[in-house]
Amino acid sequence: MHFKYGLNGRGTSSKESVYIVFSIKILWVSNLSDEYDQHVNDPLWPILVETVHAMVMYPHHKAYVAERLLNEHPDISPRKLAIELGIPFGEALVILYEVKKKI
Repeated sequence: MHFKYGLNGRGTSSKESVYIVFSIKILWVSNLSDEYDQHVNDPLWPILVETVHAMVMYPHHKAYVAERLLNEHPDISPRKLAIELGIPFGEALVILYEVKKKI
């Protein structure tokens, strides 16, 4: 596995680097737009989803959102979810997309 050194001096994997680049692209291009279509149609979307699925807390965050948070706040935006849970915007985007896709 190829490693790069992050800003904090610890090694980061290539997936993490792509996730960081994709997150920065989301911030730069869309200014945290809550429109799913422009993100889902991005060529890097599958890489973001794969990276988010590899995150240790992802299944727990997704379960919490599906079982509790959406009942209280059904129209929560990815931006507000990220702030509420203290998670990256990309993770919030993937979680909401997947949970709302099931509904």
